[in-house]
Amino acid sequence: MALGILMILFISISVISLIGVAALWMSKSDKTKKIIYIGLVIWSVLLSILNFISLPSNFLFGRGISLFFGFVGILSLLFYKTGKKVPAYIIISLSVAASIIDTFFM
Repeated sequence: MALGILMILFISISVISLIGVAALWMSKSDKTKKIIYIGLVIWSVLLSILNFISLPSNFLFGRGISLFFGFVGILSLLFYKTGKKVPAYIIISLSVAASIIDTFFM
């Protein structure tokens, strides 16, 4: 029963991430893109924290990788603040996708 609930949780996290990234790339308004982008940065950090706390304490490499993806999401904010919006969108999309893949394989 617990594995079924975890599978539903993983699928819902994946669908939310997919919808968020698709909405970021498909929206036309800059205001909407900004809201979705900030939401994806928060989502990326939350996914990174979820991956980090779900691994045992002796999986140091896996825990480091999951934190790295969160820092990459925060790093994309630097690109966004300097006016390089398209690289920031690419970086946050890759960060969210990498966090989902990390959740699946770890």
